[in-house]
Amino acid sequence: MRHSHHKALDLLHQYERLYGKKIIKIIGAANHYILMNLGDGMAAGKPIPVEMNGNRIWNLPIVLAPKCGGPAEVGSVFVDDKSLEVVGATDHKQVIRTVKALTREKAAVA
Repeated sequence: MRHSHHKALDLLHQYERLYGKKIIKIIGAANHYILMNLGDGMAAGKPIPVEMNGNRIWNLPIVLAPKCGGPAEVGSVFVDDKSLEVVGATDHKQVIRTVKALTREKAAVA
């Protein structure tokens, strides 16, 4: 039986094959932003490349962990391909409102 961390590593390797080695740093930048600004229980999801004015920006959904009411997308983080800097994200308050709503829904169903 494979553990969830093995599945996560397999997924990272799949993204690396699709997009190149830099994608690991892009996902890392998004996860760092999520952890520092939103806390635990969320992580970056599947990266989506977007071309804007000749520049590539990565849209990474913010995914809520199952133990916290997910899996569900609760926002997005945008990372610049060249600088590897976070250049935008869903408003912190909106993400928290979405998480609380999902948590209430899950509690109501249980």
